[in-house]
Amino acid sequence: MLYKYAPFPETGGKLRDSNNYIAGSQFETVDYADIPIELCKLDVNLKDLLHNKNDLTLGDYIDRVVKIRSVSLDISLKDFSSFSYRFLI
Repeated sequence: MLYKYAPFPETGGKLRDSNNYIAGSQFETVDYADIPIELCKLDVNLKDLLHNKNDLTLGDYIDRVVKIRSVSLDISLKDFSSFSYRFLI
């Protein structure tokens, strides 16, 4: 359902199966073979954020969301969209 409204819903949520280069970017995506490992690391941070959200100031919460979003861009899924981050903010 999440990817239903994305530009290419048939590829939404699938992991990429090759390395990619984003022209003009200031970051590099992780090797496609390392994506599952990186997603597990990201999951730990996301669960920690959601578990401790009531103990954080709004500024700290937003700061952590932005950092998680930044890491997820480095992982870069095939059809990456920010839909999943809207629920955090």
